[in-house]
Amino acid sequence: MTSGDIRRILYPVSPTFFKAVLSCMVLERRYATLNRNILKLENVTLHRGGRPVLKDISLHINSGDRIVIRGDNGSGKTTLLKAILGLLPLSGGTILLKGNLVGSRAWKPTRHSAAWVPQEGVLHRFPVAAREVAEVGLAGCTMNRRERVLRVDKALEQAGAGHLSGRCFHRLSGGERQRISIARCLAQEADLLLLDEPSAALDAESRERLVNLTDRLADGGITLIIVTHENQLFSRELWKEFRLEGGKLC
Repeated sequence: MTSGDIRRILYPVSPTFFKAVLSCMVLERRYATLNRNILKLENVTLHRGGRPVLKDISLHINSGDRIVIRGDNGSGKTTLLKAILGLLPLSGGTILLKGNLVGSRAWKPTRHSAAWVPQEGVLHRFPVAAREVAEVGLAGCTMNRRERVLRVDKALEQAGAGHLSGRCFHRLSGGERQRISIARCLAQEADLLLLDEPSAALDAESRERLVNLTDRLADGGITLIIVTHENQLFSRELWKEFRLEGGKLC
């Protein structure tokens, strides 16, 4: 029996067909991975001060999704983000991050997968470098100095903030501080970024940079959830849009 006969017995179909089947299997696996749920909210209800703020919210978000949730000030947008991060206890329902129940023991090792860029409030004038703020994303990580430097350098470049590294954080503009905050999230290698009113107090040029940055991050596979009271920002063609009204998502 020749080697050709053995190949025909082991591979009764042509090599070209066999390779095509394998390629389809690889693509199917990649597609399934890309579209798996990174975040699932089921019937989420949350009360604060005895008042219902979130009411029976259900939302499934796949890896790589771009989500924008619009709503008036005081509609519960920030509360929703805090609930996703496990910072507020639910009154009912469940939130799963990468299949793990938020707040559970199984969730704790993976909670760094989600990171939050809060709406800027009071600006502290403590003399800290922008790079040090970005390095906060490595809190709790065990790595040597060289690894830390490389991780932060990469995060700053991804956020378009490498040139701001040595600048004093409180002297930066609002848009520059925001990019450093995003770099902090990227340094912790978060798969899911939550941005709270990211365009607030930004001028037109900074808004355009913000939109370009979020599009670039999303193209790189990062899942984004942005909450905002604005109705025009972020393309309706690229983003899945929801509205939060009266505690309900629609």
